Amino acid sequence: MDSDIVAVKVNKFGDTIVEAPSSGAVESFLSQYDSSKVTILKIRSKNLTNSTRDPLKDFTFVHSAKGIDIYANKLAKEKCPPIIDGRLCGVVAAVIVNVDSEQFAVLVKDRTKASLTNPAGFVAESSEAPVETAKREVFEETGLVVEKLVPCGRSSRKYLAYDNEFSNETDIFYAQVTITQDEMEKATKHNDHEIEKVYFLPIDRVSLDKVATGLEYPIMEHHVTILRFVISGIQGQEIDWKALVPSYMTSMELRW
Repeated sequence: MDSDIVAVKVNKFGDTIVEAPSSGAVESFLSQYDSSKVTILKIRSKNLTNSTRDPLKDFTFVHSAKGIDIYANKLAKEKCPPIIDGRLCGVVAAVIVNVDSEQFAVLVKDRTKASLTNPAGFVAESSEAPVETAKREVFEETGLVVEKLVPCGRSSRKYLAYDNEFSNETDIFYAQVTITQDEMEKATKHNDHEIEKVYFLPIDRVSLDKVATGLEYPIMEHHVTILRFVISGIQGQEIDWKALVPSYMTSMELRW
């Protein structure tokens, strides 16, 4: 039967996407399931029978969209951000450090991305306050301990996770901290399973122009907007930050 046909594709992130429209299709997929691959399963729960529910224990329900229930295996759950109330809850922390008489913006290079960003991440669970998430992300991604983060805005944009488009609602924070040359040197060598390298960019070189920054990677556009807003505030200046908001953002509001 056509309804028992399993549609399998590999998306641009290398994830295996399985569309199983019927109980028979689910059973067919499970009979050849490879747990070593990042796998996202799209099915209609009403089509599941008791015989197919138990093998699905390798998968976790993550979201329902347009009548399709989305399940993810362990590898997919580790790779994709958590979904809270049907959306992603992100954080961005613009960190400016004072080192001797100079000021630097802290940027990170994610292993999976071709651009630099401020330290950023996702709220892990609904009980975690965004500011605590931001502190955790700064430490995990740079090794720097930031005691005080000040909220300075919110943004929203579309984000693809579990092969489905979600709204990423992000709380934006900034911090200004003083560190030593030794602490900066240690941070430049910091890396983890997500972060490849930490950069310290003089604040007067924050730009969309890679040549102007002197860095090997460009800075993601909305992260430049956030940094320029924060730096102008620290310097007691005003900029038209709204003119700097990239078109891919659904919304952005920055404030002191």
